[in-house]
This record gives sequence, C-alpha cells and structure tokens, in this order.
Amino acid sequence: MKNNRLDSFKWYLQESNQGHTDFQSVALPTELRYHSLLLGIGKIRINLAFITSLHSSHNDSLVSMKLIIDAGNSLVKYYVFEKDGIIFEKYSNRNKVYEISNKLLELYPMIGSGIYSDVGSVLDDNDKQIHKIGIKMLKCSMHIKLPFKSMYKTPETLGSDRVGLIAGASLLGQKKNKLVIDLGSCLTVDFLDQYDVHHGGYISPGYGMRYHVLKDRTADLPKLQFTHTIDTIGDSTNSSIHAGIHFGIQNEIESYICKFKQDDSHLMVIATGGNVDRLNNSLKSKIFVDCHLLARGLNYLLDYNT
Repeated sequence: MKNNRLDSFKWYLQESNQGHTDFQSVALPTELRYHSLLLGIGKIRINLAFITSLHSSHNDSLVSMKLIIDAGNSLVKYYVFEKDGIIFEKYSNRNKVYEISNKLLELYPMIGSGIYSDVGSVLDDNDKQIHKIGIKMLKCSMHIKLPFKSMYKTPETLGSDRVGLIAGASLLGQKKNKLVIDLGSCLTVDFLDQYDVHHGGYISPGYGMRYHVLKDRTADLPKLQFTHTIDTIGDSTNSSIHAGIHFGIQNEIESYICKFKQDDSHLMVIATGGNVDRLNNSLKSKIFVDCHLLARGLNYLLDYNT
C-alpha cells in the first residue's frame, strides 16, 4: 500500500470532539467521516480505534479491508469488508468493474486484498478488467484452498458462485446438514453435510428464465415481468403465467427440502439470491435467509487462502 494514498485523506471530526483535532484528545465513540469524496459511490465510516493505530504506524500489516466482487449472470456486486463485516455494497453492470473497483481503492485505502467470483468469465475475457485493478484479486474456483470437500464428479464445472455459497454455508458451522438454495438467474440447490462434505445439488431456471422461455418458445404468450401479487389460480393468461411460474418455483423448492428432511429433520435450510424476496414467506418449511451469503463466503475464502 502506498503511503501517499493515506496522506491524501483529510479527516473531519464531529462537534462532540469539542474542537480537538489530535487523535489523543478524541473521546470514543466519536465517528470519523471522510470528507465529501463520494464520487457517486457511498459514504465511508471507519472505526476510530483503527485510525488511531494507523496514525501511529504506516506498517502495511494494518491493511485490513477487503474488496469482494460477485459477477453474476445479470449484475456485478461489490462489497468492502472490514474483517467479517460489510461496510459498503453496490451493484453495477458488467462494463464498469475496473472503474468502480479503483474508485473503491481510493475511497478505502485500507483495502489490501480482494477476491472475485465470475460465473461467465466475462471479467477475465472482456479486456481483462479484473487484472487492471490496483490490488491482486484472488479468483474463486475449485482450484483454490477450500474449507470443504466436494464429491462433485466434474469439479471444474462447479460455478464459482456455488463454491462461494458452499463456503458461506460451511462458515455457519453448527455441525448440521445444510441445504443452500440460491434463487437468482438460475435456481441452484447444494447439499453440504455436517462434516463439510459437498455432495452436489440441482440446477433449474429461475424466475427470469421461465418468463423468457414462455415468450421465446411459444407463438402467442406475452412477455411478462414478475409481480408480487399472485393469484392462487390464474383466471387469465397473464395471471396463469404468474401463478404457474411462482408456485412452480415454490413447489420445486419445497420438494427439495422435503426430500432431505425425510432423512434429517434437523436439516438447516439457507436461502439467498437476488430473487429470494419473491417467495414472500410463502414456503411451508422453515428457512434461514441470508442475502449476503455469497459475499460472506467469498470473504471467508479470501481469509482462508491468505
């Protein structure tokens, strides 16, 4: 980390500091805010105790923040972690990875490492955006050190998003069998046993794909967008499509859960993904929802490989 990145920061203290501007005079828990350098991304809040230690030493070992990038089928999601906590998140399209990532490095100069998941390898292939970022980025795959074992017969085809999700599930511990359900562009399900062995899972189309295929593969059906108002039975073509897709996905998920609960009534079910809120608490089974499971899993993998 270059010291001039640290020296370029200007810090402003709240009125509760009673006019003191030296670190020794500041009483916790005063909040330190970075002044106006938002660049359309977000506001920074950093723990004052950490800044105090940073003030006393420029040792690179103090670099504790991490950049996490999740490039999915639709969007790219960015997270900044300090240890195990998310302090920033943002979504963008796929052509702004280099620009946004390097802005984040300017805004958060304590970022010293990063990891990325890229389900379509677009970040590696599209002008190699990921390799232009100002820090070394670890690529999530089955080729890095993993906190779980997998029985998958084609490990090279296991998507990096699923690898991150499985790692996130293993981080939860509790010595329970776990079913990880990701409701994004695709619906994926992975089973991780209590010994952190991954046995495989299921892949099927998500909401968007099901709407698209009905329009693209039929002569007369309309292209619709998801609605949270779903009739129990469709009384028109539009409502029939909405009900068919919604309850089709709901019943599919329920069938997976029931299948595994037949052998283990204490099964832990974790749901995540950009469309998980569309279930509207309609599942009969008890599930634990963590919208940041993949980000936490990637953060865990980065620490695990450092």
